[in-house]
Amino acid sequence: LLAARGGNRRTANVVVHGFANLLTLDKKTLQEIIVHYPDSEKLLMKKARELLKKSSTAKETTPPRKGLAFLFLPKQETPKLFKALTGGPGKANLAKLLKLKREQTV
Repeated sequence: LLAARGGNRRTANVVVHGFANLLTLDKKTLQEIIVHYPDSEKLLMKKARELLKKSSTAKETTPPRKGLAFLFLPKQETPKLFKALTGGPGKANLAKLLKLKREQTV
């Protein structure tokens, strides 16, 4: 139901304080059972529509990449901590410390 496009298996994180029975349903069994629970069916359909709308808007907002750029993933932003250590605007950063260390050993 929620995997309408690709039909991929879905996972869920479950946190239980105490005893619980955790069951899994395949699509056929879910559709057989959901007939008896119309409120749950409406809720699932609403959630499915929201997820489809969210995924379609996310795909529309990313501009298409030209040429061979689609073969390579976009570069992730450098972590802020790494930037701070290597050259951030501070009195002492890692680059300066390494430079001083090299000068002392020579």
